[in-house]
Amino acid sequence: MKRGLVVGEVWATKMAPGLESRSLKLVVEYPAHGAAVELKALGYAPLVVAVDTLDARRGQEVLVAYGSGARNVLRPGPHNRQELCDAAVAMLVEDSAAKAPDQAPTQSPANSPEGAGQAAGSSAKQGA
Repeated sequence: MKRGLVVGEVWATKMAPGLESRSLKLVVEYPAHGAAVELKALGYAPLVVAVDTLDARRGQEVLVAYGSGARNVLRPGPHNRQELCDAAVAMLVEDSAAKAPDQAPTQSPANSPEGAGQAAGSSAKQGA
């Protein structure tokens, strides 16, 4: 799978059997993992047409599956060889800046229940 950015949609008056009701998206591939992503550099990145079953929007980051993985996105299981698909949107990538809902906020020692007792004890000693 490769990570990319949806930049458009392909419209057609006629499609091959199996693609009639499918949405086709233009996805520009991001550079290799770990490389900085600059919008200017994406102008030279590979562009792929991917079948979209997840209703991705323009400007949304996605993961694209290729080959048999793409066929499994459309129809899971061993009997999907007749599916006409080389690339498919497999996942909508969430905003990386968003926090996980189960992630607890961190507390400094002074704000923790144990730290509060220590802080109170130390100030009592100073006052005595």
